[in-house]
Amino acid sequence: MGNNLRRYDPHRVRVLLNESLRRPQRMFQLLLQVASLTQSEVIEKLVAKADNPAIADPLRNQLSGYFAAAVMMPYGPFLDAARKLRYDLDLIGRRFGVSFEQVCHRLTSMSRPGDKGISFFFLRIDPAGNISKRLSAGRMQFGKYGGTCARWVVHQAFRSPNKILTQVAELEEGQRIFTMARTVSVTWTPPGTIAPEFAVCLGCDVKNAKDIIYADQHDLGLKASVTPIGVGCHVCERPDCAQRSQPPLGHSIRFDPYRRVLGLYDPDA
Repeated sequence: MGNNLRRYDPHRVRVLLNESLRRPQRMFQLLLQVASLTQSEVIEKLVAKADNPAIADPLRNQLSGYFAAAVMMPYGPFLDAARKLRYDLDLIGRRFGVSFEQVCHRLTSMSRPGDKGISFFFLRIDPAGNISKRLSAGRMQFGKYGGTCARWVVHQAFRSPNKILTQVAELEEGQRIFTMARTVSVTWTPPGTIAPEFAVCLGCDVKNAKDIIYADQHDLGLKASVTPIGVGCHVCERPDCAQRSQPPLGHSIRFDPYRRVLGLYDPDA
């Protein structure tokens, strides 16, 4: 099937799936097709409410994906399992027969009135820092400016494949967040080709971290040690960051000929 993950044959009324797909991926692709065939009326009503016609196709795709995820991970049983397992991402995935990324993805949609889960944000990035997915159930807008902070734990995930890394970080405005990051594998790639690499990050406000099993190893108190991060160098005001690729926001590039500090930019020059 080449690069096709799924193809529907309307004449024979059958769905063809790429044999390289793992079971959770096959199920997801089948349900995407089911959504297209059986939920089009509902989806089109929602798409019609969009103000921008240019987002119609992406919105259809997102709504079909939401349908597929809801069938694979029904809201009530999924949220109940997440709470009882203290958001153990691997165990949740095994219980529902889904992938690590699918679990993280679904957790961002637990926002039903009267029965809400933790407000998570989700990002998927490549080794160059490009963001290919971004979701949020709360007010956290990571990725809004097109880049992420080198101090953020998600970038360390590529050095420790398949291991869940955690971090308590503090944003510039003082908000503290707890994040979990891990690399994820993609479908089979032909010999001689470069396999895509991605890491996903799931995070929330630190006040909710006590309910997450991965946070047990961290001190979540007000005086706890945290990692200061930003959303991107060009919009970050932190003057004492040695990882900078651009000057702090509101500062110009200056160098002191009699002194050199750690990092590329000297805020006191």
